[in-house]
Amino acid sequence: MGLAARVAHGLQLHREEAYRPLTFFQVQLHRRAWYQLLTLDFQFSIDRGTDAAVPTNGYNTRLPLNLNDTDFDCDSPMTQVESTEPTEMTLMMIATEIQVMIRRLSLVPVCQTTSFT
Repeated sequence: MGLAARVAHGLQLHREEAYRPLTFFQVQLHRRAWYQLLTLDFQFSIDRGTDAAVPTNGYNTRLPLNLNDTDFDCDSPMTQVESTEPTEMTLMMIATEIQVMIRRLSLVPVCQTTSFT
């Protein structure tokens, strides 16, 4: 998992500003790949009982849009309207939002000093 995270960082998948020169198609694929990596990283960290390889505050990539694979292609314009209906992405997006929320909740800093006076 560590190698996959390093490759993703090398490709700048974790930074939204790196997507500016890309097409809509490329942006959506990069976002999908990044959030799939985060989900796998989270699952592996639970299985191993260790911290995730990607820190919660270590990325700013937005979620991919709720679109079917057939709703966009290499020639799609940069502005697309997200579907309000269930799509092929719906389950992945639900799982992603849940794991992001659990990451944030589980990484709440513990108070360093406790006073019992």
